[in-house]
Amino acid sequence: MTAKRALPESGRLLLQGHPLWQMALASLLFAMMGAAAHGARTAWPWSVMAFARCAVMAAAVVAIARVHGIPLVFPGGGWSLWARGTFGGAALLCTFYSLSRLRVADTVVIFALSPLWITFIAALLDGAFPSFRHMLLLGTALTGTAVMHRPGFHTPLFPVIIALAGSVLVAVAMISLSRTGGYHPLSVVVHFALTATVISGLAMMVHALPDISGLVPPDRMAAPILSLLAVGALGTGGQLFMTAAYQTGKPGPVALVGLSQMLWAALFDAALFHHPPDLPGWIGMGIIALALGARFAISEPEPSCPPPAAGAG
Repeated sequence: MTAKRALPESGRLLLQGHPLWQMALASLLFAMMGAAAHGARTAWPWSVMAFARCAVMAAAVVAIARVHGIPLVFPGGGWSLWARGTFGGAALLCTFYSLSRLRVADTVVIFALSPLWITFIAALLDGAFPSFRHMLLLGTALTGTAVMHRPGFHTPLFPVIIALAGSVLVAVAMISLSRTGGYHPLSVVVHFALTATVISGLAMMVHALPDISGLVPPDRMAAPILSLLAVGALGTGGQLFMTAAYQTGKPGPVALVGLSQMLWAALFDAALFHHPPDLPGWIGMGIIALALGARFAISEPEPSCPPPAAGAG
């Protein structure tokens, strides 16, 4: 059974505002989440932080759905819902692994490549080959990534590969999201949140639980637990404001405002972790931003398939 009810207007009261400001706030919250996760990497394994991000989001969106009487389709749903949740959950694991190994801006910028992968993969699924213009933009963005990271010199190669794989997983998740039109948008978010919670929970049990008891002394748990809650709350807030922005705004301008997450991430790297981008880093970031800006100028993304932010899944 699909859930086609319109979202009650009362469900949007707390998120009213101009969509560009909503996306600007979402970008800031996602960058803050990345900084919180990067800062907590010595206290918690990346899989524990991924689970906290997903569990807090799941609790929040399930509560909102219950309040407004929106049907929950989990654990049911069609293949598109499960593809969106599975690939999105796997992408979140890649996000938090990358944040534990790379600078915040490094992770954010690589995941920003997802819209270019969306164009490439969607064309292949339709039995066509991407246009030369889109292939040129993808190649330009990948060149910017190489300039920014200089794998083997500036950053380790494996985390960069994981982040790139995560950006591809996000693209597949977004394409799947565009095919969930028979379901209420909030039902889709709930299904994704619960699926991602299960996936991250399994990853945490395999990766972290055997050693988690010795990570933080019991008498010093308060601050690390608050850091986990901050990661979950900031990520959930970013998700909700991003969703609100795409509900009412034009996708192209909203997506361009979303690129501000790169600048916030670079600022947090400099101010909190004393790792400002060097000159090649700024050049690479600029190349990627230009490629993405040209992508959105060529054709606006579909409203049901928004370019995601790092940590959105």
